[in-house]
Amino acid sequence: DLSCISGFTVEDMGSSRNSQDSIFIFNGKVTRQVRLGYIFRYRLTAQKEGVFTIPPITIRAEGKEVQTMPVQITVRKPTRTLNFKLKQELSKTRCYAGEPVILTITLFIAQEVRAVDIRVPDYAGRDECYVTDAKKGGGNMVQIMVNGQVATAERGEVFMEGRNWTTVTLRKVLICKKSGVIELEAPIAVLEALAGYQKRRSIFDSVFDSMLDDDFPFGRQKVYTRVVVGAEPLKLQVENIPEAGRPRNFAGHVGRYKIETSATPTEVAVGDPITLRIEVSGPEYLEHVNFPPLENQEELARDFKIPREIGAGVIEGNKKVFTQTIRALREDVKEIPPIELPYFDTEEGKFAVARSKPIPLKVRGTRVITAADAETLSMTTAGNEPEVWTKGICHNYEDMTVLENQDFNPWNLLGSVSGIALVVMPPFWYFVLLVVVVAIQRRKADPWTFQSRRAYRELVRKLRSIRRADVDVVAICELIHEAIRDYLGAKLRLSSGALTFADVENKLKELGVSSDIIDSVAEIFRWCESGRYAGLAGGKDEAYRKAEQTLQVATKIEKALR
Repeated sequence: DLSCISGFTVEDMGSSRNSQDSIFIFNGKVTRQVRLGYIFRYRLTAQKEGVFTIPPITIRAEGKEVQTMPVQITVRKPTRTLNFKLKQELSKTRCYAGEPVILTITLFIAQEVRAVDIRVPDYAGRDECYVTDAKKGGGNMVQIMVNGQVATAERGEVFMEGRNWTTVTLRKVLICKKSGVIELEAPIAVLEALAGYQKRRSIFDSVFDSMLDDDFPFGRQKVYTRVVVGAEPLKLQVENIPEAGRPRNFAGHVGRYKIETSATPTEVAVGDPITLRIEVSGPEYLEHVNFPPLENQEELARDFKIPREIGAGVIEGNKKVFTQTIRALREDVKEIPPIELPYFDTEEGKFAVARSKPIPLKVRGTRVITAADAETLSMTTAGNEPEVWTKGICHNYEDMTVLENQDFNPWNLLGSVSGIALVVMPPFWYFVLLVVVVAIQRRKADPWTFQSRRAYRELVRKLRSIRRADVDVVAICELIHEAIRDYLGAKLRLSSGALTFADVENKLKELGVSSDIIDSVAEIFRWCESGRYAGLAGGKDEAYRKAEQTLQVATKIEKALR
């Protein structure tokens, strides 16, 4: 139970086994020592600066209780750097309750990085706000870590302060439920940034010291350091919608709306179904918008039969579409009247009504069949008399010689191909079905084994397809990163969605993979992260070489795991 920790946002990062099994032989006596243990990992994100103490955590196991030691943590304000900036902005600082406001969080990067994790406060956990992701823009999308989880952000370029910056942008929609001042805590970004280079160490240093100096690129190794960047907190003033002038059928729509309608068919008989299509547009965010019941439209309810409920609506581009089936009640109905949507115009600060145009209709009357109409109906009958058949076979033969002995003998079945098939095919298909069922059950019982066998072939297919893909360098880095994550996840029985090198390092060591191969895997992960955020100096040729290198490393892993 970690509820005793205050001042931090606590995230469960999973657990792992930490057990040891040792055997000692001394003077011919064998002694075995077994230690069972688990490691539980949590990520703590400070909510503000200051000095905090994590109290003792109680752990219960096998009827016993133990406690950890208290830990004191000093939280400082994120430092300002010249190469990184983090900003959060609101589309407006004053709004009305129920009005969507766009929160934009932008990370500016002017230095090479290999990992980004943006920590966003838990706005959704607050009672006064409804929070959801804004619709994605049309720019270049990139995967980053947000609060420790893989998320999609928009990547861009901007010229600012006399130099070029790479931007990573997240957008959230905030809909405040009640009036007051909403304080939005500052997000932070945790990056692994390039700090410099160090010389690679090898047994040949004494021979090649003059060749592998600091200016020779193949003799250097990149060194990364952790950088924390913070943004400024914001305040949002929320006001209630006024009561004065509120329309009777106002349903809480806030913003500036437009409404258009269409109907099919427009030539019908009384009682025939008519599909009414209602398109609502205006605000940037429409996911939360619902249309009021059509039975509240007085003119429409007077001339048409309307179901009580209307569908949830579907987003189509920058509009939300609602459909409803209505039926004309009389033949004197000439049109579908304008559909009204009252709303509060936040720009004008007053109520308004959006109206559609009327839709002309042609309604025919229907004839009602009475009992008198039914009595006048005449019935026609088929009066053909049966005829005597005088052609062809006209008689039955009663001579016993035409009869053939048809006693059943099982051995007779083997005298024809169809008989043999009738005997052999049922057990054959039963055997085939049994093999298929057993194979499916084995795959379901241990799906990891099946995935592990196919992992190398899938990796080869994905890496070979990169040359045929018409994408930029950043996308190639993402494809290589995804391919190696999927391969290692299947081989090591780990979820590949947010797999990092730290997740696979210990697994590879436990399986006996050499340190050289593990270092190569680490280099691939670092290269992919760097290419995704900062691009590649060598362009696509460098990316293609890295894909071949990734395949070579995977081949070595295959041999090591046999």
